[in-house]
Amino acid sequence: LARNALMFLDHEDADRLCLLTKAFAVATHFHVNAKGGHYHLSRNDPNFERILQTEYYAEMKCMFEEDETNVDLQRIYRAYCRGDHVPLLISQLMANTIKNAHQVDPIYIKQLDDQVVRLVRCLGMCERVLRTPIPTSYSRHTSRLFSLWAFLLPFGLYPSLETATLPVSVICAYAVLGIEDIGVQLEEPFNILPLRQYTEGIRDGVQTLQRTAQTVENSGREEAASAMAA
Repeated sequence: LARNALMFLDHEDADRLCLLTKAFAVATHFHVNAKGGHYHLSRNDPNFERILQTEYYAEMKCMFEEDETNVDLQRIYRAYCRGDHVPLLISQLMANTIKNAHQVDPIYIKQLDDQVVRLVRCLGMCERVLRTPIPTSYSRHTSRLFSLWAFLLPFGLYPSLETATLPVSVICAYAVLGIEDIGVQLEEPFNILPLRQYTEGIRDGVQTLQRTAQTVENSGREEAASAMAA
């Protein structure tokens, strides 16, 4: 999306779309992970909401290159404080930027809009994973079955292992019960995935594209100036 924006749009619209692309990553991170990766924060802290909003603003401001006067930054932050669906808001801002782009071929407009739609589709997939947990009855049944198995295991091993029954039973029970714990964590993968690294990777990638586009443009101007001088 950022690459095509730098190719097809003018500087102002392309820069805005790049900023919104970086902001979308942060907004999605906080949307699928309530703490935004700040696991040291406690919900029992009376200042939890205020601290989280401060962290959100700091990360979002970083994506907007520390420009606190940016209108989109302020709009996104106010929406987050109200509890709005910020990723959808950003996708709408992207769509408006593309729609209002000046002197752009409709084919390119459609291509850019399709990429925004793909972002929203990926967001929808994340929400389905987040809001479709494994049924509680399944988790309870699995836990009870594993506990019963671990309790009866020593009786089955003792005739063969005798004095080694206890350590072998502990190791086997630890391995099997670990599978259950992993299954519980997989119900909410966004609490264990390195989402912050993903967000920073998107930011670095977009900034690299911007720098490369600027370098290419400057080189083209220098070559044109040299040709005219010759």
